[in-house]
Amino acid sequence: MKIIVECWPEKWGLPSIDLNALIVMSYLSFAGVPYERRIPRWKLAFGKEPKFYVDDKEFSSVDELFSHLRKMGVSLEYDVTIVQSADILAFRSYIESVLKPALMESLLYDSKNYVDTVRPALGSMIGFPFSLFVPNALRDRVNSMTFANYNLEYVTESQAAQDIRDHGAECLTQLSHRLSTQKFFAHLALLLKCPLPSSPLQSHLQGCDNLIHFVNRVLREHFPNFYDEEEEKVKQEKETKRKKESDVVEWPNKRKNQVFAVLFGISAMLFYAFSSGMVTYEGKGAHIAFHSRGNRRRK
Repeated sequence: MKIIVECWPEKWGLPSIDLNALIVMSYLSFAGVPYERRIPRWKLAFGKEPKFYVDDKEFSSVDELFSHLRKMGVSLEYDVTIVQSADILAFRSYIESVLKPALMESLLYDSKNYVDTVRPALGSMIGFPFSLFVPNALRDRVNSMTFANYNLEYVTESQAAQDIRDHGAECLTQLSHRLSTQKFFAHLALLLKCPLPSSPLQSHLQGCDNLIHFVNRVLREHFPNFYDEEEEKVKQEKETKRKKESDVVEWPNKRKNQVFAVLFGISAMLFYAFSSGMVTYEGKGAHIAFHSRGNRRRK
């Protein structure tokens, strides 16, 4: 069985910034099933959705893919009861209907996050001139789905966005309480690792230590190349920042030392000049006379 996962490229220590691809790759990694990760840049450049392939079959939906994989004997639920399986499906549905819209709101609806982080990332992956319009088209498409359950004739987008964030934060809390038995990785990883300048939802996640440890452990164990590369990059950035801050702190002291060195040098030169007779001080008029070595004043 050959499985191909098409996806957006890697970023922020993740194997992809594509949520569906992260869901599929983590599922396959947990199940120990090999797959090929493929980046269809021409599809992305023209705004087409990545696909999943199992042998000669093509899938656009994660649910359809997972249903087919279960028929092929690939599952993470071999050792669960019927009741537990139903509970897992119900919670997955809860995450898709509550946490996913909140994640998309943070990534694509919030203007600061989109302009400062997400759009530059997408643009760098597809290049010019596609970067001028494909990210915006993707944003419009996702935002329409994010607010699909709200009648914007009766509530404003900002009110709807706040409601989505509130429910998303509640979902994170619920997920934190039951993580010991259920593992939902992709949504958490994308929310945690994307460097968002303005995200209450991300701040809420950063307060859930067990979720953070879970995400980092999965990345280390199942996607070590991407995790290690990002860790090294972050380490280098911190070192560069530390050096710059150190230079800023040292600059006034360095400048002060330079001034003292110059003053000391001038003082030493004057002392030498007076002691050697090259400069003399004459009388009440405070007249200073300079003499060459061969023509010093005789007393």
